[in-house]
This record gives sequence, C-alpha cells and structure tokens, in this order.
Amino acid sequence: MIKWLLYKVPDKKMTHYVFCLFMIMAIIPEYVLGIRFTNLGQLVNFLIFDIIYYTFLKIELNGDF
Repeated sequence: MIKWLLYKVPDKKMTHYVFCLFMIMAIIPEYVLGIRFTNLGQLVNFLIFDIIYYTFLKIELNGDF
C-alpha cells in the first residue's frame, strides 16, 4: 500500500488520468447519476478512483498484480 502513496502517473498517461479524474469527480456523479457529494464524499471518491487507477496502471505497465 505504501507504493500507492508514492507513485507518480507517467507523463504519457497524464492526459488520460486527468480526463478520467474529471469524468469521475464532476461529470458522472452530477449529470449521469444526479447526485452531489459532500467534501468527505469527494475525498472518498478521489481516493477510490486513484487506487483503482493505480491498480490498472500497474497491471498495464508491469503485467502483474
């Protein structure tokens, strides 16, 4: 878990990361699901997104889990 705290998104994936982050944090909850998160909800949403993105990035780049 400590690796997740210290990882950096590779430069070639930065645009994809920012696009996905914007979709997950703003567009999908507000316009697709019709809900708004509190500040704590936004933090939890970000942490879950970041952990999932890290996991998939690790699998994509290293081929292992």
